[in-house]
Parts: sequence; C-alpha cells; structure tokens
Amino acid sequence: MPSQRTARVGAQAVDLTVTEFNLLEYLLRNADRAVSKDDLSLQVLGRPRMPYDRSLDVHVGNLRQKLSAAGAPESMIATVWGFGYRLDAQQAE
Repeated sequence: MPSQRTARVGAQAVDLTVTEFNLLEYLLRNADRAVSKDDLSLQVLGRPRMPYDRSLDVHVGNLRQKLSAAGAPESMIATVWGFGYRLDAQQAE
C-alpha cells in the first residue's frame, strides 16, 4: 500500500528499505513494461546512472530476495538484458 508504505506478499508483510519500497512501487506502476536502468536510477535513486554503477542491481537483488522469502515467485522481477527490469503483473497479484 503506497499510502501506508507497506508491502505484502499475500498476508505476509515484507520489511523493505525506503529505496527497495520505492523501486517496487515504481516497477508496479509500470507493470509489464520494461523500465530502463537509467529511468529507474533517476526515478528511484534520484540521480543519473554512472558508468559501472551497480547500485541499482544490488537493490533489485535485495528486493527479489525479500519478496521470494515471503513467497513471491522468483521470476516476478525479470531482467531485460542490456536495458533494465520488468515486473510481471500476473505474478505480482
């Protein structure tokens, strides 16, 4: 629930950092669309992506682990190689 800044997988609450929550919210708002790493960096991290910057990848990895531990499918956030990420809306339900 964006207004309450809470994330759940089914009935299970998922403890996310501010950045992880913002990342999940942005991916959900753009569900089923590939979102570029450049766009994610600007919208979620608030800064342009720098060459060799892996911070976004680390946040996505942490988010995937936390969602998976709560019972979400591991493939819910797909990597779009050479571009960015895509959240599968059907798996997010």
